[in-house]
Amino acid sequence: MLLLDSVAKTFDGTRAHTVFRDVHLELRAGEYVAVMGESGVGKSTLLNLIAGLDRPDSGRIVLDGQA
Repeated sequence: MLLLDSVAKTFDGTRAHTVFRDVHLELRAGEYVAVMGESGVGKSTLLNLIAGLDRPDSGRIVLDGQA
């Protein structure tokens, strides 16, 4: 199971840009999901967080019981 619990991500630059705030997602084995949206809305950021290539600013990501 993949669990995103209250995940938030903000990028700091000349002004802070909040990509996600309070995201909740639960996927069980065998389920499929499509990540869709316009350019720049955070699709790659979401996948990078799930893959462990980036860390959320708050919340937790749990994969098969391990954070």
